[in-house]
Amino acid sequence: MSLRQMNSQIQQYSRDMDCQRREITRLLRRQKVDFYRRASRIPLPLAIGVAFALGFTAQRCLPPPNFHHAYRLYLIWRAG
Repeated sequence: MSLRQMNSQIQQYSRDMDCQRREITRLLRRQKVDFYRRASRIPLPLAIGVAFALGFTAQRCLPPPNFHHAYRLYLIWRAG
C-alpha cells in the first residue's frame, strides 16, 4: 500500500470519526433535553421525598461495606 493510499484512507477514517462524533453529540444533546423536559414535570418535594425514603431504606436494609469490599469495588470500577 502506498503512502498516498494510506493517507487518503486515514483522511477518510478521520471524516467518518468526525461524522460519528457529531451524531453522538447530537444524540446526547437530544437525550439531555428530553431528560430535563421529563424531570421538570416531577414536583421537587416528591423527588426529594422519594430520594430520602430510598436512601433510608437502603441504609437500613443493606449492610455497610467494610473497607476491603469498598476498595475492591473501587478497583473494579477503575479497571472498567
